[in-house]
Amino acid sequence: DVTLVGILSADGMLNIDAYNAFEKGFQLITQAAGRAGRSETQGQVIVQAHDTNNFCIERACEHDYIGFYESEIEFRKTMHYPPFTHMGVVALASTKDRKVYDYAKEIKGECLLFSEEGGIEVFGPSRPTIQKIKSKFRWRLVLKCDSEALLIELFTHIINSMRAKLKKDDIDMTLDIDPLNFF
Repeated sequence: DVTLVGILSADGMLNIDAYNAFEKGFQLITQAAGRAGRSETQGQVIVQAHDTNNFCIERACEHDYIGFYESEIEFRKTMHYPPFTHMGVVALASTKDRKVYDYAKEIKGECLLFSEEGGIEVFGPSRPTIQKIKSKFRWRLVLKCDSEALLIELFTHIINSMRAKLKKDDIDMTLDIDPLNFF
């Protein structure tokens, strides 16, 4: 018996720290809108946003799944995002902010040396959206690579070369390939 659904700051969810933010936003808008008018009474959906011209919001308001896909897949191709490449994340956490940052820089150096002939782009170190959890400061590196096998090889190298040092300094490390979010 829901007849009115309001979606506030709909474009806010499009700025989350993930390559698939528009896909998630489109899903949430269409799911929320689908709650209105399920009975015999017609429903209404009001979408509030700062950027109402964003293709994600426009396509969701039009229930245009095909149009959304076409725009999204072109955006991902242009940005070199999955499925056109593989992405990796090296996430580090510790109670010592400077120490975890220094390790992130060291691991970036390892990544760059490993990929001297190219093939892997390395971004960071940078802070994730949530910078601290349970008294642990967080830093991360984001990687792009056409070859999943090369990312696996790099991650194996990082684990083998850094495991003992990280354990000694009580640094947590998480490695992920094609994550749904960037920690």
